[in-house]
Amino acid sequence: MADKRKYYYEARGFSVYYFANAIHNIIRDSQSYIRGIEDILGDMQTLNLMRSFHRFTNLYHFSEAIIRMIIEEESDHLDEKPAHFLRDFLRVFAVPFGPDDLSDQDSFFTYTSESDRYHAAIEDLTDEVFHILFNDLQFLQRFNRLCANYMSHPGR
Repeated sequence: MADKRKYYYEARGFSVYYFANAIHNIIRDSQSYIRGIEDILGDMQTLNLMRSFHRFTNLYHFSEAIIRMIIEEESDHLDEKPAHFLRDFLRVFAVPFGPDDLSDQDSFFTYTSESDRYHAAIEDLTDEVFHILFNDLQFLQRFNRLCANYMSHPGR
C-alpha cells in the first residue's frame, strides 16, 4: 500500500494566517499594491497565467511570490537589526543556516540561492497558505478578477 503521507503537507502553523491575510488584503485593495503586483505579473508573467494545465495554480504562484517577498523583506536590514521573523521561519521549517548566512543582504541571497532546503520551506509554507485561501470563494473571485483585468490591461 502506498504511503499516504506523501499526498499531504505537514502543517507547521508558522504565521500561516498572517500570510493569508496579507495576500487577501493585497487582492482586496490591489490598487494600493500595484507596483508589487506588477513585479509578480509583469514582464511576460501573464503568459504563465494563460498556460493551460500547469501543475500549480496561478493563486499558488502568486501566493509564493508574496510570501517570498514578506520573508525576504527582513534581509534589507540584516546589518542593522536581528532578523527574528526570518530566523523563526528557518527554525520552524528546519532550514540549516549559520551566523554568516544572515550577516547582511548579500550573504543572505548567496545562502538562499544555494539552499534547496530554503526553497522547499517556502513551498511548504505556500502549501499551507494556499489551502486556507483556496477555501474562500469571495477571495478566489477577486483574485480571478485581478488576473483577468491584468491580462486585459497589463500594468494598469
